[in-house]
Amino acid sequence: MGFDTIDTFPAPADLSRFFLEPEPLPVPPPQISDAERKRIERQARKNAGLPDLRAVDVAIVGALVGALERADVVGRMRAQGSAKGMELDLEVVLRDALRGIRRGKVEGQPVTKAAAIEALQQRLRLR
Repeated sequence: MGFDTIDTFPAPADLSRFFLEPEPLPVPPPQISDAERKRIERQARKNAGLPDLRAVDVAIVGALVGALERADVVGRMRAQGSAKGMELDLEVVLRDALRGIRRGKVEGQPVTKAAAIEALQQRLRLR
């Protein structure tokens, strides 16, 4: 009764026909640091003739500050007690921002009008 030797075990059946070959796992792209990713993005922007995002931000903020000053928003807020209901002409802000962007340079060359428009639209997510 029982097994006297190990030789009495049955040979394992070949089950390979029931199982597909495992697919190789996709190789993930090499990990790059945030600093390296940003360097690559900045170089791609330069290659496309687009100005640096920081310069675009400075131009947008400068245009907004100028529009607020011209509209005497601080004086109106003091007189009215709040900023509620105040309006600002966005076209003026966008035109001033474009002028500010065009004053910049990319690779020593002036920013073209098309590149300035593209940069502003991208930054303000107008596309």
